[in-house]
Order: sequence, then structure tokens, then C-alpha cells
Amino acid sequence: MTEARIEVTEGALTEIRSALEGKGEHPTLRLYIAGMSCRGPSWGMALDEPSEDDERVDMGDFSIVAEKALLEQVGGVQVDYVDSGWQSGFSIRGQNDEEPGAGHCGSCGC
Repeated sequence: MTEARIEVTEGALTEIRSALEGKGEHPTLRLYIAGMSCRGPSWGMALDEPSEDDERVDMGDFSIVAEKALLEQVGGVQVDYVDSGWQSGFSIRGQNDEEPGAGHCGSCGC
């Protein structure tokens, strides 16, 4: 059996469960790359149906999926919830993503 390549922090679990209230029985949340920038991928989450090409992690009352090929490419993914006082929201990072605040390419100002 392989180790799960989708990690969800306790803070993210709490917020996901709150967001999924009333969304049906055992909903599935998909992690995907929404776009690219000079600093790497921009991740997204959406309600979706699982497919045979997905890796699935059952969280009890919901599931999280991502394409197996994507997880191979990024080396796994972590979902966190950040509340810094001046901003809050989900933070999704691939294992191979650049560290936040590391460098700029100059052209896009990111």
C-alpha cells in the first residue's frame, strides 16, 4: 500500500467541513492546478466527481481527490488553512512548489 500523497491539516479539515455543510452526503473535493506563474502552480479546489485516474483520500464525511499523474509530478500536496489576522483562506502547496516569499522573476511582480 502506498502512502497518501494528499495531506490535510487540522485547521483545513475544520474549515472544509464547515464549507461543505449542506453539500450532500459524502461530497468529493478535487485539488487541481488552476494556472501557472513564474513562481509555480496556482492551486484550486472544487466539488467534483472522482474518476479512475484519481488518488482518493477518505476524510470520513468527505473525500479529497487529485489526479495520480499530477501528484506524481508535484510529489504530493498539502492543504492548510491560514488565518494571519489580515488575510485568511486555504493554502494549497505541492511538495515541489517554491517556498512562499522566495525570489521574484521580475517580469510579473509576483
